[in-house]
Amino acid sequence: MSVRSVAPVFVGVAAALLLLPACSVLERTTDAPEEDPPPEAPAEPAPSENDDEPRTVQGFRIQVLTTGDKDAADQRAAEAESTWGLPVEVAWKAPYYRVRVGAFASRSAAQDELDTVKEQYPDAFLVPDTVTIGPD
Repeated sequence: MSVRSVAPVFVGVAAALLLLPACSVLERTTDAPEEDPPPEAPAEPAPSENDDEPRTVQGFRIQVLTTGDKDAADQRAAEAESTWGLPVEVAWKAPYYRVRVGAFASRSAAQDELDTVKEQYPDAFLVPDTVTIGPD
């Protein structure tokens, strides 16, 4: 057997050995679980024994602004509160202030109000949040 006949076989074996680790990495990454599914909507809160007291539940708010400017966030919060008369919260989560309107126990109640809010703030959207619900 000559060197010329061995060379193509050697090149083929060398290429296979070089690609083998890459294939195993590719296999591991493609077998990785997909991203977590979006969180499900919180369940409707069960009525409490004493409906005369506020209660904290997993509910929703309407986010109307995300900004790095505290003054802009405070101004938008004041506008929203005077316009809708709903509770307004300015939440800080680095690096942004988030202006959120309302405290809704159910997605459907939040969605009804979102449609109204979008007339003034078209980019508004629902966010799940812990909210305090007063007596109805």
